[in-house]
Amino acid sequence: MEHLKELIKIWLKKEELGWLEDEVNLIFALIGILTIVLSGLYKFGKWLLDKIHERALIRDLEPFYTAEEIKKATGLFIKTRCQNVSPSEIDEPSQNHAIVTTEKLIPFFVDKAFVADNDTYKYYFLLAGSGMGKTTFLLNLYLKYKYRNFWSIFKKRYKIKIFPLGNPNSLKDIKGIKDEEKKDTILLLDAFDEDAKAVDDYKERIKEILDVVWRFREVVITC
Repeated sequence: MEHLKELIKIWLKKEELGWLEDEVNLIFALIGILTIVLSGLYKFGKWLLDKIHERALIRDLEPFYTAEEIKKATGLFIKTRCQNVSPSEIDEPSQNHAIVTTEKLIPFFVDKAFVADNDTYKYYFLLAGSGMGKTTFLLNLYLKYKYRNFWSIFKKRYKIKIFPLGNPNSLKDIKGIKDEEKKDTILLLDAFDEDAKAVDDYKERIKEILDVVWRFREVVITC
């Protein structure tokens, strides 16, 4: 604050502020109070918005995911990163020529893969070991895309749906979506490795799934 007072003195071409001293102190005090109030309002607004989104997410995803699963996934989420080459293959001789690139996963999908003018790829397979956070990632991707920030209203928006492949009714529910809706819907399929039919014959099962979901705009499958 003293530095600002010195700048004011220089600006007014005065050595002392005189009677302006009290007014300047009052202004600085008001600015400090206003900053504290606005900071508190921002934190409260963010907390309230997070709670609204959490309730909406629970409503959207019942009965596939429990409220506890959703609260845990959204409350303890560590931003996921991805790379184009599997870590287990980097040291393989056949992969010596490969360039490994990494980036944050949710921004990749929201800002690149799911945008209207990107028709490069339709299917995305996310591979990670058990307990690495694949379901947590998909729930947060669903939340981030569906409840995007204000500026996203200027971009074309698509519907987004998520289904756990471990649920035996998921494929039946996906088939029930109207064809005219599918072309403008992003489909997230969680845990192909938990699909009972995939355990028996994963090649035949993935073919069966792709035969059902090919009409959707984008399809993301974790395994």
